[in-house]
This record gives sequence, structure tokens and C-alpha cells, in this order.
Amino acid sequence: MKIRPPRRPDIPAVAAISTAAFGDDDLHRWLFPNRHLSPNDLYRLQLLKARRRFVEPSRLCIVAETEPGDAGWRGKPEVVGKAVFELRGGAGKGEGGCGRSDTLGMKFERALIDLEMEYEKRVNDHTSSPSRIAAFFNAMNYNLTIDGGYWYLRSLSVSPQSQRQGVGAELLKWGLRHADAEGVPMELEASPAGEGLYRKLGFKLFYEKRFVKDGFGHTIVAMLWEPERLRGRWINEDDQGRWKLNEKYGKFTVPQ
Repeated sequence: MKIRPPRRPDIPAVAAISTAAFGDDDLHRWLFPNRHLSPNDLYRLQLLKARRRFVEPSRLCIVAETEPGDAGWRGKPEVVGKAVFELRGGAGKGEGGCGRSDTLGMKFERALIDLEMEYEKRVNDHTSSPSRIAAFFNAMNYNLTIDGGYWYLRSLSVSPQSQRQGVGAELLKWGLRHADAEGVPMELEASPAGEGLYRKLGFKLFYEKRFVKDGFGHTIVAMLWEPERLRGRWINEDDQGRWKLNEKYGKFTVPQ
């Protein structure tokens, strides 16, 4: 399995993976109740998001590409997974780091894509429930500040035919090596399907909340990972076995 930065020609494949990866996820079905009636609507939104990542200096995207000998090899290289990491509160350095300049051209392209995205949401999106999306993201709203910054796993998706083959783990391990080289932690929100993988790779649960609306329930879980050599700097276990942020180096608040 080859892990590499995406190229422009990969955008359609990345968008297709983002569209299909969570088709059986309960939360995804609840947020996008009409996705089967207009499947192309969701794909177009994912296509715009994939295009935008190329011109966002604070985000780092990687893809997993099959190689000969892989379980999913079908005679030619295929992009079967992608991960998006966002740098929050730091300068960014190291291989593929987000220390690149935000050029005028990048700003202009983002503005054009944002206009397209707004049009899609207002006119062409017949799959999502805006009220449900707003309620969910309002419920999971919290503020995390860490001295020196941290990496946030914004998205991790694997094509359905390549799931349970270690693709997601390899993408995440790449990101963790990147964070380790910079000496900063990584944070994410875990789905029930992914929580086991994240725990296995060293993430600790520091926030959990139950979201319930219109008969639907979902547990919101936030987790933090630390480089081995800096273990205990940002997060520690209390007497009740719960993981808490070290307030000397970070702050966590939930808006009322």
C-alpha cells in the first residue's frame, strides 16, 4: 500500500470514496436521509470539498494507493482511501507540513469554490437535512486549545471494497508519524466503528456526550493522542480512570 499526497487527477476518486465510505453509517443515514434518491447531489458536494483541500494551507491530505501484492490489487494502481489532517494553533513543519504560503491564487480559487458550494447546498442538494446537520454540529461544539498547536483528524475514509484491510490504519499511522516528528498531539472525534482502531493506536478518550434528537441517538466521542516521548504532557488519567487534559498545556471548554 502506497501512502502519498494526492494529485489533481485523484480528485474524482477521493470524492467517490468520501461519498461511499459511510453509506451504512447510522449517523450518515440520519444526516442525509434522501441520499439514495439523489446520490449525485452528495457526490458533487464531496467533489467541491476535495477540490478545496488543494488550496487550503492549513490542511494536509494523503491518499492510499494499491500496489502489486495488496489484497485489493486489480491490475493497476487505485486510490482506495484518504485522510485529511488540519493544523490548529501551530506553525506546521516537517514533510508535507502546512507551513506553505496562502497565495492570492489559492484565495481566489477558494472563493470560487465556496460560491459553487453555496449554490449546491441551496439549489441542488436534495439529500441532506439542514436542520439535523445544524442540530448535530451544534451539540458536538466544544473548544480545544493546546499550547504549540495540534493536528486534528478531519476526515478518514476508505472505499467499501477496501475496508477491514488495514487501509485506514496505515493512513492514520502516517499522520501520527508526522505529528510525532513535530512533537505535537493529534485530536479526533471517533465514530463507534472507528473507536477501537483509535484506542489501539494510543488515542485516549477525554470527552463523551450523548446526542438524541427525533428518536435518533449518537454518542459523540473526542480522543487525543500524544507522541510516546511526550506521554503525559497533555493528558493524564485521574483517580477514577478518566482521561483529563493537563491545564498547564491545554484548555477544553464546552459552550453552554
